[in-house]
Amino acid sequence: MPFAMLLARARASRFPMVPALSLSTIRHLLRLDATTAALTPGELAAEFGLRVCRIVQEVTDDKSMEKAERKRRQIVHASELSNDAVIVKLADKIANVQDITDYPPVNWGLERRVEYLDWAKSVVSNCPVANQALLLRFHEVLNNAYEQLSSGTT
Repeated sequence: MPFAMLLARARASRFPMVPALSLSTIRHLLRLDATTAALTPGELAAEFGLRVCRIVQEVTDDKSMEKAERKRRQIVHASELSNDAVIVKLADKIANVQDITDYPPVNWGLERRVEYLDWAKSVVSNCPVANQALLLRFHEVLNNAYEQLSSGTT
């Protein structure tokens, strides 16, 4: 499930959210998936406000860096995230872990999928606790993914 949808559903149920999170999540998705140039921080701030701009900047990787360095920085930077950014990061990791388990990329073998799970766990382990229920959901999804991959059911 795309993490924007996860946040929207979570916001309507048991996870306390703020309106800026839904907007920042959508902007983050657009920055990641856009076929055109990403919005500048100034454009983000003008369109959605400074709070959303800050959240998007916190959770968006610098694509000019090598992939290994981006992944390393996500782990290190996780401890510095704001509560809002942690919630977006958790929703992103939950959705990604579910996708890798349920709809793995064609060219990802078992080893690469397990490596992703290990990396996602490292990122989340370094995040401040911003939402206990969402953190528990991440660990539930992660443990399920490890179980499915070790049993060969996906």
